[in-house]
Amino acid sequence: MDYEMMVAIAIGVPLVGTALAPLVGKFGRKYLAIFAVIMAFIGASGTVMLLWDVWIDNVQAVKLSFDWAPSIGLNFTIYLDPLAVMMAFVAGCIGALVVLYSVKYMEGSPGLSRYYALVLLFIGSMVALVFTDNLLVLYFFWEIIGLCSSALIGFNQTDQKAAKAGIKAFVTTRVGDLAFLIGIFALFAGAREIGATVDEAFSIQWLIA
Repeated sequence: MDYEMMVAIAIGVPLVGTALAPLVGKFGRKYLAIFAVIMAFIGASGTVMLLWDVWIDNVQAVKLSFDWAPSIGLNFTIYLDPLAVMMAFVAGCIGALVVLYSVKYMEGSPGLSRYYALVLLFIGSMVALVFTDNLLVLYFFWEIIGLCSSALIGFNQTDQKAAKAGIKAFVTTRVGDLAFLIGIFALFAGAREIGATVDEAFSIQWLIA
């Protein structure tokens, strides 16, 4: 199995699970829970396979590039190195175990389709965040993670404390996210000043080098 397929499994399967969770939920809570667990563990298997290939085969780095906005020379680039793969393995496997544990914990709670959709989106976004080599894509997934986190904190909408905590988390993190976005464009402007292309100016690995 090639790296593109393993990355697609690690990132894509949880995201597909997010989209399908509300539909599966119409068939009943039991089927929804089974579906969420299966999707989470399939996604985790992608990170396990990547960890095995990169660490066992002692691969230093693998770069995968996909056209994103070719008209302006911007690509969606995946950079797989031992650290990124290890972080994805932790996020994917712990996320899958959380989904499995929460089957019993969340049993009987209202809004289970929303819960499982948010958790699967959280997992897929965390894996995508550690794999991406593009600062704009990283920021996109960072924002999704923040939104999922706030929504899960305030998941129990009948509990006023939980609802207020979710709103507080959302507002607080927006301050840091704004500073993060400003930093991204400051780096971009600096890179362009020294002659970098648009793609290079947003590339994490290029900026590090």
